Amino acid sequence: VKFIDARDRLSVQVHPENEYARRVENENGKTEAWYILDCDEGAELIYGFNGDLTAEECRSAIEQGTLLEKCNRVAVKPGDVCFIPAGTLHAIGAGILLAEVQQSSNVTYRVFDYNRVGKDGKQRELHVQKALDVVHLCKPARDFSAQGEVCTVEGATQQLLAECEYFSMTALVVNGKCTRTADETSFVSLLVTDGEGTLTGKNQTVALKAGSCIFVPAAYGEFSVQGDMKIVEIRV
Repeated sequence: VKFIDARDRLSVQVHPENEYARRVENENGKTEAWYILDCDEGAELIYGFNGDLTAEECRSAIEQGTLLEKCNRVAVKPGDVCFIPAGTLHAIGAGILLAEVQQSSNVTYRVFDYNRVGKDGKQRELHVQKALDVVHLCKPARDFSAQGEVCTVEGATQQLLAECEYFSMTALVVNGKCTRTADETSFVSLLVTDGEGTLTGKNQTVALKAGSCIFVPAAYGEFSVQGDMKIVEIRV
């Protein structure tokens, strides 16, 4: 769970699914989701391809430096939700602040990095063959809207942003006192994206403000958040 503040374009990459990652990398695969918190006007993401490709067409575009011509570029705005299943080509554009939740994995296959060089004067390593092994060579069908509707709970409104077998991501707008529960099935991670308030549980109170990240262990039980805040709540 993290904030990403991208002032420059990040590399174009893809992550494998579990079966490939465990067999080849001894790691989990990586499915993730992005919740756009703020962005410059005209800011874009890369999300899959703009049409169907063969593996050889994709390889040729990477080798010839024309991959961006094949990418599906999507303008974003605050409140957009981008769900990225493993195998989906993706990249964060410049001028975007987002909250990210992902499977716990470090496996990333980079296919393009805008020809940037590192401190050693060399271009960063690309992982072309492994990327071609796992990437979905098509245009994704999913839109960037939240999965759930806004509903009212005591002291807040909530909206399911994204949910899959690995995690759920919910937006909370707290305008009073809102009681939550961390049961035996999952921890609760809270990212405060705006406002300020407190979290209280088991005779302990913690101050919250924009940028705070709080981890509530599984089986902790009830806790409350109070104040005027926007929070992204993540569970597994």
